[in-house]
Amino acid sequence: MVFLDPESEIALRSAVGAASMFSQKATRQLLDLPDAALGRLLKNGLAQVSDLGVQVHIGRTRPTVDIKAFEASAAHSREALIESGEIVSSDKLINALGLTRQALSKAVLAKRMFTVNVGTKVFYPAFYARSDIDRKKVEEITKLLGDLPGWTKWQFFTTAKGSLDKATPLEALEQGKFEAVKKAAAAFAER
Repeated sequence: MVFLDPESEIALRSAVGAASMFSQKATRQLLDLPDAALGRLLKNGLAQVSDLGVQVHIGRTRPTVDIKAFEASAAHSREALIESGEIVSSDKLINALGLTRQALSKAVLAKRMFTVNVGTKVFYPAFYARSDIDRKKVEEITKLLGDLPGWTKWQFFTTAKGSLDKATPLEALEQGKFEAVKKAAAAFAER
């Protein structure tokens, strides 16, 4: 039996979920492949689309990961989110929403809002302050995501989903598709 850390387990379940969004014929074709062939295809696909510096070698049981390159890429991407204002400090979110620091802390503890870390600093998604989306609905969706890590929740909200007609959950909420986003969040949290 193979044991994965929680984040890797979520990644694997997400890949399975993505594959299952296609036709039954496509899913059946994948299931009909020998285990080794499917594993090799999955590893090669991951290596092609990731910027992790992963190199997959046939016959090796584990890929080589350039951790420093991955960390540098992640840090650069997260710094860009700060610069673009997509994630903000608690002070900026408090001012934008007219909340007290205690109200913000209470929302995070109740899992209605979440934080993300960049280095040692804590940030909040700026989308909680968007005027074109009902914040209460965003908070309800956040609560459905439960104990998932902050960056995993961020990924949910900002990544297009086939179940939402290739829109991100934020775009779908903007379009008034609250029930569809709720279903997507529940499925994502179960993975």
